[in-house]
Amino acid sequence: MSKQREHRAAKKREKTRLKRKKIQTSRGSRNVTGASADAVRQSGGWPMWEAWASEDWYERGAHAHVCFSRKHDDGRIAAAFFELDLAERGVVDATARTDATVQAVRIELGRRSEDGKAMVEVEPDLAVKLVDSARAWGEKQGHTVPSGFQRARGVFGSASGRHCDHDIRCGTHDPDEAPAVSPKAGWFSKLKQAVGLS
Repeated sequence: MSKQREHRAAKKREKTRLKRKKIQTSRGSRNVTGASADAVRQSGGWPMWEAWASEDWYERGAHAHVCFSRKHDDGRIAAAFFELDLAERGVVDATARTDATVQAVRIELGRRSEDGKAMVEVEPDLAVKLVDSARAWGEKQGHTVPSGFQRARGVFGSASGRHCDHDIRCGTHDPDEAPAVSPKAGWFSKLKQAVGLS
C-alpha cells in the first residue's frame, strides 16, 4: 500500500473514531461505563462468559474492538470493552461494567460493529492476547494507555493469553520486510541500504 493511501486510510479511521466518540457522548445511557475498582476486582473471579473481537483482528495494523466478559451465578455480567489501534497507538479506549445485562452487552457489540466490521465470538485467551499485545505495542511507540485501562483489564482476572497460538500483527509492515529502494537511487545508495548504513 502506498504512503498516500495509508495516510488517507489512517485519516478515515480517525474520522470514524471521532464520529463514534461523539455519538457515544451524546448517548450517555448507551455508554458502557461505571464499574468501581472493587466491583471489577471481584468480577475477575466470576466464571468466564464470552469474548468477541472485530472480524478483521488478524490483519496487520487492524483497528479492532475487543470485549471480554464474565457472568456471575446470579446473572450479572461484567464486561470490559477495548478499542485497539494495532498500527500505532495500541489501546485507544477501555471501559468496564460489572452490572451489565445480556441485552446491554449485545447492544454495545452491535454499536461497535457499525463501521462495517462485525464483532465475532473468539476464545477468551485470544481477546486477552489482543489487548496485551496492543498495550505493549502502543507503549513501545511512546503512547500511554487510557485512564480506564487498568480497571477494565481487571475483568480478565487470572485469564491470560499465554496459551493462544495466534500471532497478533502490530505495526504497518512485517519486521523482516526490507524498505523499498528508490529506482532512481545509484549503486552506492543501494549498497548503503543493503548493508543498513542509510
